[in-house]
Amino acid sequence: MNPVFKQSILKIIQDKLFIGLLLVGLLTVFIGFGASNKSNDDDKDEKQKAKSAYRITKTQADGGAENGNEFCVEPGLAVDFVKWWLTGAMDYNAVQALKDHEEAAKWMTNDAKSMFNANFWSPDLSNGILHGRYAGQFQTINVKALAINPDGTVVVGFEGNMLFQTAKSPTVQQVIADVLVSKDKQGLRICGVYNRTMPIIGQVVR
Repeated sequence: MNPVFKQSILKIIQDKLFIGLLLVGLLTVFIGFGASNKSNDDDKDEKQKAKSAYRITKTQADGGAENGNEFCVEPGLAVDFVKWWLTGAMDYNAVQALKDHEEAAKWMTNDAKSMFNANFWSPDLSNGILHGRYAGQFQTINVKALAINPDGTVVVGFEGNMLFQTAKSPTVQQVIADVLVSKDKQGLRICGVYNRTMPIIGQVVR
């Protein structure tokens, strides 16, 4: 083979190898750059999601103060309020029950008071307790916040056991109920009572 021709062929091959390597290198750089951008975008998305989650959590924890609603209820405070309220509202001791229920009623709206009395302090039940026909005791098992409503109110659920001693025999009834806690200029209020236990206590005791 002609040496000049051979040298030309080798040069073409070398040039093609160089161009090929160059293309591979450029592709690697572009792919790496794209992956890096995607990774950065993913990181930004994750950070944004985390930031948004933090804002939601902080808004709930601050009772909606960031939204400028001074009447939003902080869930932890609502739970503490309901625990305190239950000590009077669910008192069935003949000596103190009437006074405690009157005090608990001050923290309820009229609608809530009607719902509460229908479910947990009916005339038959209250008269039976006050006149010694029944002896009762409520044991709280659990109190927890269940939901935060857009208007700033908080649903708090409570669970416990109602123990009754009647002339016939002692009875135990499980109680599961929800109360709606709101806030006004005077403080926290119970504005709704929802008994999830059937039948209601006033119908059980005879």
